[in-house]
Amino acid sequence: MLTPLVFVLAAAGITLAIPKAVAVPAPQANEGAANTVTHTVTFENWNGNSWGPNPDLPGLYDSLYWSNIRYGDFHYQSGLCAGVCPASFPAIATWDSSTQPASISSNYGGSQVQSYALESFWWGCESSKNVTTPSGGVWAPPTPANCTLTVEGYKDTAEQIPGSATHPDVKAVFEYAPELGINSHTSAPNAPMALVTLPGDFSGLKTVTFTASVPQPPFLTAGEYFLDNVTFTTTTGLVPPSYAP
Repeated sequence: MLTPLVFVLAAAGITLAIPKAVAVPAPQANEGAANTVTHTVTFENWNGNSWGPNPDLPGLYDSLYWSNIRYGDFHYQSGLCAGVCPASFPAIATWDSSTQPASISSNYGGSQVQSYALESFWWGCESSKNVTTPSGGVWAPPTPANCTLTVEGYKDTAEQIPGSATHPDVKAVFEYAPELGINSHTSAPNAPMALVTLPGDFSGLKTVTFTASVPQPPFLTAGEYFLDNVTFTTTTGLVPPSYAP
């Protein structure tokens, strides 16, 4: 039955439009989720690339900026490795006592990475002593050595100044005790790297620093430190709202 108002409108030839229900599209499942990517850097493709004034220094590499870290390449099989052997052949990343701390950071010009989580890596240490050769030269044979590695994570870009009074948000200390073997070609000592898995609080970071040390009795001249197969997950922001058509 028509109401009086509807009857009057109908008599006047006016059509009353009744709005239809509008279905609101449901948001996609990933709306508001962090855009994350997990990387495992094996360093095998550093060779032949220049990342700055020194081609051995990586700089920007695989979404992060690597500082005080050089490229190393072992051109032989694992059984012939002298010193610390890579977790995956042939390449590794390396730094020494004179260039500490080594660091990995998402804080660089044009970076789209808001933060990252450091998950795991392989590492090892060498020490060396000077040996005078028959020709009068000096050779420092690498020897896998016990050492300590301090890993510090910073969540605030203002805390990334080495040597400043700021303190890391997270910190972990690891010990390397090499399982010594022998290079079957040169009889030099060698040892595999050790795997480190970081605790879950190494997340939401801007920068991670690496500082290592080997015992320094008088006959030792330097420490050399190595990384390989570094796994981290970067966060590049939020997925914008998106609706199904």
